[in-house]
Amino acid sequence: MYIPLTFFITVSAAFYFYALFNNLTIWKYILKPGTTLLILMLVVVNLNQAGIYGWLICLALIFSIVGDILLMLPSDRFIQGLISFFIAHVVYVVAFPGIHEISGYTITVAILLILFTILFALVIIPAVRREGGMLLIIAVLAYMGVITLMVYKAVISGEMVLMLGAISFYISDAILAWNRFIKTYPLGEYMLMFTYFLAQTFIAYSVIV
Repeated sequence: MYIPLTFFITVSAAFYFYALFNNLTIWKYILKPGTTLLILMLVVVNLNQAGIYGWLICLALIFSIVGDILLMLPSDRFIQGLISFFIAHVVYVVAFPGIHEISGYTITVAILLILFTILFALVIIPAVRREGGMLLIIAVLAYMGVITLMVYKAVISGEMVLMLGAISFYISDAILAWNRFIKTYPLGEYMLMFTYFLAQTFIAYSVIV
């Protein structure tokens, strides 16, 4: 069942990019959350064998769909969308397996992720302050903290699909932040959504493999 669903996810994503290129607003509104909904179905059809892990991934994907809708609305719902994805990442953190012992590997991963997140925060925070003041700074920093923790959990799990999914998600959100707060690039939205769909698909596949 996952092979036909993967095909439909790919087709839906391709049509989304077509709608994005041709500025077909209605179709963008349908296909952006619609593609994530198909990714959710990839998990739903495997729930019997996935146990609580599968249910948690489902919950995170549901909050992601809500975030998709909030972030694409004509009225600015950025903080609300950020909150929805924040909850999704908290659920991912809870769901992902992890190593509970401290080792050179886990310390190295943690240090590298923290350093990169701090450096990126230093670059975007002045622009975040100009757009939304202290409230937006707090929201963005909280979100950066939880997605960094999510990537950490995925990387130390040793599961390749989770690592690829989490890193793709991190890249997607970095592109989103750069496009919104620093400078908008013509291909930014395409890169953002490609890495986003890829991330969610990899994470969904962790329920199957």
